Amino acid sequence: MKGRSIGTLVFIVWLGWAGTALGATCPGSIVTVNLTSPSTSGTYTTPLHFQATASSSAKVSITGYAVYTSAWSDIPFAEGQPMYLNGISTLNAWVILPLTTTGGALAQSVFVRAWDADGNCGNSSTLSITASGAAIPGTFPSNAQAWDNTQDDQENSDQGNAPGWWSCGTTSCAGGTNNGTTTIAFDQTPERDSNGSIEFSLAGPKDSDGLFYYKVPPLGGQDTMQNFVWDFYFYLSGDTSTDGQAFEFDLFQAKGGYKYMMGTQCNYHPSGGGPAIWNTWDQSYNSGGGRWVPAVPNTQTESDPAPTNAVPCSFSTETWHHAQFYLQRTLPDTEYPQGRILYGSVAIDGTATQWDISAPAYASSWGDVLGFQHQLDINGVPTGDVTLQEWVDPDNMTAWPQD
Repeated sequence: MKGRSIGTLVFIVWLGWAGTALGATCPGSIVTVNLTSPSTSGTYTTPLHFQATASSSAKVSITGYAVYTSAWSDIPFAEGQPMYLNGISTLNAWVILPLTTTGGALAQSVFVRAWDADGNCGNSSTLSITASGAAIPGTFPSNAQAWDNTQDDQENSDQGNAPGWWSCGTTSCAGGTNNGTTTIAFDQTPERDSNGSIEFSLAGPKDSDGLFYYKVPPLGGQDTMQNFVWDFYFYLSGDTSTDGQAFEFDLFQAKGGYKYMMGTQCNYHPSGGGPAIWNTWDQSYNSGGGRWVPAVPNTQTESDPAPTNAVPCSFSTETWHHAQFYLQRTLPDTEYPQGRILYGSVAIDGTATQWDISAPAYASSWGDVLGFQHQLDINGVPTGDVTLQEWVDPDNMTAWPQD
């Protein structure tokens, strides 16, 4: 990936690093940057919350910010680019800083650069930061929007064309090689609150899949959203350990004729054999047909990395698990004019792992929409029909624009 959260590139001439120095010298000392978060050097989890303001003695407005790190060698797909770049007047953004390729702590030099409307720029002080461990953002900007307790929203009455819950089990909709039957039930047990859980059920033969998806209201009303924290608890039936192929959790957005399918699944039976691993989705493969790719941190999905390096996964049955996903849709850049998907961090039962995996957007006939979905897949073992079930309570999502 050539950069993260890339916005206006008008001032790209000032963004390069000068040899091994921390950056090209900004012309003059007109722009002053006040970096308030992080305010000191130290050890921080990633993503890291950056907040800064800037002023120009030329008495013109501030029009952009970039966040730089010296640790390019560990993120080759971002080499030569800032970790964050956007045309904004103040900086308030969660920025993914690199860890080592194995997820270990990584010391790096970090600074923020700002520009004014005349093209003058200035740098903050340089901080010595060690990125160590991953986290899910827990504080959100004032313009964030939350859709909480969606498991209690029972609006699903017009064939999937309105906000609310929907399901399908056909091969044309959910995939697989055989059709299954899906049902959604509300106010169910087991539950974690007094309003009951939502129950997803797939009944069918081997190699059938069931898709359960939610569209947030209003349709087409969240095109500016680029940061997503999806936070939910799920509970799997006992037979999922023997009859399940994969358990899928996806967040999707369509905007202006392009689809950003932020797909993940815990694949119990990888094609190369071995233990269960996380997969991510690459929609661009096979002219938009898409494919699952092992979730190897610090990669692009189209690089098709070896499964032996993927993030492991597995879920015990008949107990609640807590899942949290931090996902981003980046702004356009010169190589990807529609932006890209960035799989940030994933936490299961309180243990967070930085993925830092990118995937391209792809042209789509979908109307503008934002939502998420769960999927149950039956493996190739059963000789007759079986039933897989998943309960969710609560199912929450928070989203905000790229600040």
